[in-house]
Amino acid sequence: GAVGGLTYGRGHARSAAQGAPMAATLGAPPPARKIDEAIAMCAALLAKVEGRRASEGPTTAAPASTQRVPPAPAAASSSTKTATAAAAAAPPSRGLVPDTEGVQCFNKAELGVGRVRSVECVENSDKLYRCQIEVRPGETRQVVTGLQKFVTVEELNDHDVMLVLNLKPAKLAGQASEAMILCAEGEVNGERVVKLCVPPKGSVVGERVFLQGAAPSLETPKVLSSKIWDKVKALLQAKDGVC
Repeated sequence: GAVGGLTYGRGHARSAAQGAPMAATLGAPPPARKIDEAIAMCAALLAKVEGRRASEGPTTAAPASTQRVPPAPAAASSSTKTATAAAAAAPPSRGLVPDTEGVQCFNKAELGVGRVRSVECVENSDKLYRCQIEVRPGETRQVVTGLQKFVTVEELNDHDVMLVLNLKPAKLAGQASEAMILCAEGEVNGERVVKLCVPPKGSVVGERVFLQGAAPSLETPKVLSSKIWDKVKALLQAKDGVC
């Protein structure tokens, strides 16, 4: 019989891991009396082992069982999926943009690429244009902008622009405006100059605009507060033709 990993026979014990079959180890079958003695000896040994196990209690076997049994495959699979999901949810970081308050505010602004589909002057106004802008494939918004004195209709119509898409909708001269066209302004020879911010070459309608060296924020508020936008505006610059 096998007790505690040892194979017992006629005056002989060998580790079961050593693998020698009982018949090969013992040779010819012993007489019946010797077999009876061997059976009695095995029964005594088994009784002794069982008695020792009962006196020690069930707690002694638990550590060995824990060490020998590997983690269940299902648990390992679940852990792997969780780590993968966490890695996928985290935005890529290239280490070029510090996590400052200004960057956090910028990431709340939904900046995107749009295509101006039509431009017309607002009635009784020498400042305002009313534009129809495709902000995403199949989605057009009306945008009223005070660019009439700085940008011609030809410079706007059928051109790509950069937009702030999650500002609170407003009314200008009684006209609804559902986004803002992003521009840069400055002075040249004492005169105020305003220029459109042009999306990077190869941009398409609906693409997000984000900081170089970073990644677009996964979530932006539905409506960006004016206080947050004021902080973002204070950080934006255009220098040597680059915004």
